[in-house]
Amino acid sequence: MKRFCSFFLAVVLALTVASPALAAEEAIQAKGVAMYFRIDGKMHSRNLPYEYENNMFASYLIGDEHYVQLRHVALAMNYSTTPFDVQYNAETNSVEVIPGVEYTAEKAIPNFLASRDLYDSKAVPSANPIFVDGVERQVKAYAIEGHNYLRLRDIADLAGFTVTWDQETGVVGLWSGASIEGVHRVTVNGGAEDDYQKYQNARLGSTPNYEYPKTCSLYDSGNGTVTVVDASARPGYDNDFLNYGSVEVSVYDTSDFSRISTKTLPEELPMFGAFLHGETYNYICYGQENLGEDDSLEVLRIVKYDADWNRLGAVSVRGDGRNENQLQTPFYGGGAAMVELGDTVILHYSKTYYVDYTGESHQGSATLGFNMKNYTQEKGTRGWGTSHSLGTDIVAGKDSFVTIDVADADMHRALTFYRADTAPFSYPDESQAGYMFPQPGTGIPGLTYGDAAATATHYVATAGERDPKYWIDEPAESMFRIVVAAVPMNNVSTTGAKEYVVGDYWHDSEKFGFMPTVCSLPDGRAIVLWQEYQRYDRNGYVYSDKPLDVKYVVLNKDGSPSDKTGTLEGYNISTCQPQVVGDQVMWYANLNNTRYFYTVPLEDL
Repeated sequence: MKRFCSFFLAVVLALTVASPALAAEEAIQAKGVAMYFRIDGKMHSRNLPYEYENNMFASYLIGDEHYVQLRHVALAMNYSTTPFDVQYNAETNSVEVIPGVEYTAEKAIPNFLASRDLYDSKAVPSANPIFVDGVERQVKAYAIEGHNYLRLRDIADLAGFTVTWDQETGVVGLWSGASIEGVHRVTVNGGAEDDYQKYQNARLGSTPNYEYPKTCSLYDSGNGTVTVVDASARPGYDNDFLNYGSVEVSVYDTSDFSRISTKTLPEELPMFGAFLHGETYNYICYGQENLGEDDSLEVLRIVKYDADWNRLGAVSVRGDGRNENQLQTPFYGGGAAMVELGDTVILHYSKTYYVDYTGESHQGSATLGFNMKNYTQEKGTRGWGTSHSLGTDIVAGKDSFVTIDVADADMHRALTFYRADTAPFSYPDESQAGYMFPQPGTGIPGLTYGDAAATATHYVATAGERDPKYWIDEPAESMFRIVVAAVPMNNVSTTGAKEYVVGDYWHDSEKFGFMPTVCSLPDGRAIVLWQEYQRYDRNGYVYSDKPLDVKYVVLNKDGSPSDKTGTLEGYNISTCQPQVVGDQVMWYANLNNTRYFYTVPLEDL
């Protein structure tokens, strides 16, 4: 999208409040025209009133500038994260714009014109002053048929949102938040309307009871570029782990986030499991279901690519029911992750097993190793891991690595760490295990996994935890808090593990936060980030689908929280785990047909 050109930057918002005092000046011609708009990239919103079904504002062209009713836009922005209220002050004959407050008038569009043929009218300069937070603002406004009209760009400045203009489609973009330093917005896949769901990866407030594969990643590809690896689910598929779409690799210039190139990888197996950016090569783990329990069926495939994403080779896993490769559905319930140790790639993933003597197919995790030089599976792999792993990850340190699981069955929804040495290589040893957050075995989820990383001396993992004392008495979302587990690399044990609370939202009446993520920093520290949400009740249930800002705390090298904290206004957390790219922490979110890159300078941390 291009910046709103001078012709359309004149668009105006109108007040449906009657204007008793109008300037005694000669009326001028106002030509009625329809204006198509999108809110945060979404063309058709089921949330908008029926009058907006075609996403049109009724506007007037005065001279070479467009003007729109203020209350029309106020109502539309109610469905964004930058709402604003409009009130008329009869005593002062003025209009008050209140940013950050939802529009509350019952009848916002009594003369909405876009649903029928627009007609020309007469406009007179308005005599109603405009106030924001008690301060009068000088804006150009007209009164048309008893209502005040202002230019859209002026109201965007008053209310704190952003306006863009797409010259090719003639569509006005209304974007939550003003232009925010560190937030870069680009269209996805040409901006086709039916693609927004495919690329939706922003965490909008849901609290999953289990994890999906991380289908969205990025890494520093050098020379001032960042590479995005995106395997988001296509429209029609609710679960990311049942992904039948292809993997797209896009390269962006980090100076302006213009897209340099996009490549669609040839489809391998139908399910996407995990991506790994290694020292020299890139790897993707694919899979497919084996509901027929066919021992000869290929159930996993680890594909190796060079730096330019040319396919170099692959190793396959067959669904052998006699050993650790026994598999019905890969990546189910906990996702998957990989690390690179020389020529060996270690995969830690969740799966369902063959139906056992009880008649059930149980779920758990497994750890497999692959020699990606010879394209062979390592012997003696650990194919039987944590039972009921509802969050699955793996992190490499200096001379060891850990597998991480949210153990719903074995440890009653605890976060577990199993360590393995890298030299000489060994698989996770259950004698070197640390357990965090043990919860009563009530069957009610008490822990939702975030992400994991390594500091200079510790493995750290993030999670959202619910207060077990109130699982039955109150809705679960009202008891969330953000926790960090820190386990020494040289002492992966229950005694060595520590838990830190970095964000406490238990019983907060206004907001809460969850779905934390974490990123290792070059100096051996780490940063934890999470989304805050507006909390509201409806019919006895707690909802959280309105994201606020992102909070963060920097962890010391031992995994403990430092006093370095902050708020990132207008940012969104997504399923893309942040990475260090150049001199900044970066991640991206796909939301409503648009890709947002978020950056945090390292010097600020």
